[in-house]
Amino acid sequence: MQKLYGFLSLMILISLQACEEDISVDLPESEQNLVVEGYVENGAPPYVLLNQDASYFSETSLQKLQTLYVDSADVTISTQDDTLELQRYNSKDFNASQQKGLANILQVKPEDITGADGIGVTFYTIPINDSVINNPITTGKLNQDYSLQVKTDQYEATASTRTPKQAKLDSLIFEPHPEIDSLVQVFIFVDDRAGEQNFYRYFTKRNDEPFYAPNLGSVASDDPVQGAKFKFPINRAQPASADFDEETFGYFTRGDRVVVKFCALPKAHYDFWGTLEEDLRNQGNPFGSPTQARSNVNGALGVWGGYGCDYDTLKIPQ
Repeated sequence: MQKLYGFLSLMILISLQACEEDISVDLPESEQNLVVEGYVENGAPPYVLLNQDASYFSETSLQKLQTLYVDSADVTISTQDDTLELQRYNSKDFNASQQKGLANILQVKPEDITGADGIGVTFYTIPINDSVINNPITTGKLNQDYSLQVKTDQYEATASTRTPKQAKLDSLIFEPHPEIDSLVQVFIFVDDRAGEQNFYRYFTKRNDEPFYAPNLGSVASDDPVQGAKFKFPINRAQPASADFDEETFGYFTRGDRVVVKFCALPKAHYDFWGTLEEDLRNQGNPFGSPTQARSNVNGALGVWGGYGCDYDTLKIPQ
């Protein structure tokens, strides 16, 4: 089953791979940490997922991981002028249409949104009632600072982020696969803003699939292309549970409708994903150096990240 509460839970699974040989050793339980994964994006409501990390030697099933949800927290976001307490929801309480929309936001398959054994996905977002209609925080705004505060009986965490200036997509094109006629490589052209350092992350949506971010290579800085218009290859992103096919990996298929979500993000947010992806690359590499993901959350692990996103669509002919 696909990861159910964001990319961070997948990292728990990867880091807890079982050994081939069974060894019986009594080890003390490590202290659990709060893991925060929250985002605010221009034109979209903010949302936060909370769970506890798992002991290195604990059970690693997805059913077990779903019991790590933190479903009784006070979660508040604020700007310089406004404050809003987020409300807890569970996907199992939504109808099919609402679950499909939630799956798109959380980047999971719609069929996975109820979770194992109907546990569902617990998350925090704006209250769905009339009391917040006039609160500006209900929808992310560009060039805005956002603070996050999380309080539970066990934890207290804080973080801040910014939704930067919107990334600007110029156009999308495709080029044929060098050997397989049915496949194509998609490229984007981006107008990089001059006189400032910019950081980017991208997501892709194919036909009726949700948006997915690549597990590796989703972030980039503009260091090599400062202030220039540049061409950038876009790999088709898939859920982490998808089977790997070396011939088709990253390519789209003729007839696909492709939507690219291209986002600017602040440096601390970029550093989190950059170091997390570097750690993934080093998994199982005997020559790789261990890398610790750079959390920007005080009192917890994880990320509270702002995005300034632009979208473009490409219909690839048959």
